[in-house]
Amino acid sequence: MLTVLAFVLALGAVTAGAARRPPIVRVAAFQPLVVQGARFQARERVTVTYVGQVRRTRKVVTSRLGSFRASFTDVTEDRCSGFSISAVGASGDRAAARHKPLPACAPA
Repeated sequence: MLTVLAFVLALGAVTAGAARRPPIVRVAAFQPLVVQGARFQARERVTVTYVGQVRRTRKVVTSRLGSFRASFTDVTEDRCSGFSISAVGASGDRAAARHKPLPACAPA
């Protein structure tokens, strides 16, 4: 009976770990550039990196729910600029987003 209980508990732990969705990062605003992240570990230290015309890094700590906001006040972007954002947590969690220029922004 004890063996069956241990197996059920182990199976539940594996299922719970597999069900965790990966972290995400996205642009919340363009001027100034504000980035939002979610699904990181609670109160985890996260390094957020912007790479576009320049390269900037911010260090943030996630909320108890694993989310954060990072502002890049010295960066102004618009929907016609291409850039990337990455977020790497202290536990190894990572998320990335790439903003591609819109087709309507291409030079004629």
